[in-house]
Amino acid sequence: MLAHWQPAESGAKVLGLRLVPLTIGHVYLLAELRSPIVTGEDGADPLGELGLACIACASDVITARQDIERLLAGDSWRARRSARKWAKHCSKMEFLTEAEKFREWFSEQVDGPRQKRDLSKAGGNTLSAPWWINLIANIGGEFGWEPDIIKGLTVREAKQLLSARLESSGSAEFTTQADDDFHGSVKYWDSEVKRRGLNSITELRPILEAEAKAAEEAAMN
Repeated sequence: MLAHWQPAESGAKVLGLRLVPLTIGHVYLLAELRSPIVTGEDGADPLGELGLACIACASDVITARQDIERLLAGDSWRARRSARKWAKHCSKMEFLTEAEKFREWFSEQVDGPRQKRDLSKAGGNTLSAPWWINLIANIGGEFGWEPDIIKGLTVREAKQLLSARLESSGSAEFTTQADDDFHGSVKYWDSEVKRRGLNSITELRPILEAEAKAAEEAAMN
């Protein structure tokens, strides 16, 4: 099965926190926090924003929201002590490494089936709504589900459901295993041509044939 049809998995650990599968609800929470990972804006406090993003994605949305509210309110000595302890722990880590780990995890979580052709229209329109709102609107329209239910889906699961519906209705085509194998083969032979300092695969073919013949003769001897 192609990777983008696999279910979302937890496992990534950033700033000492184990991140859970990303749901649409998590994305909404990140948007409320104006996290640069979803807004695309430059942050004023990169480490603090990364920390909040990790807390938001380290548990279910309800628990994460409560944790963040307590942290930001700072009205509990226990919350303040925990925050100081965690900040001290994080200060020993390499920020750029942790930020890159979060970015890679987020990109993997929002990855969906790769579309080859949209058969329903010739071209696409520029959308003004954020992608997570469009995703909820499309899922709701296709399946008749309420937004609160949809927010409980992982982003990957929502994209997979929508893609499968579009594919089964003949509205779109998505990358198959055969496509993936073909592109992998092309990539391999391109790298082999470059590795040998050749200009094209046409030059590579007689070299491979000669090597195969030599190996066959060596095996016979």
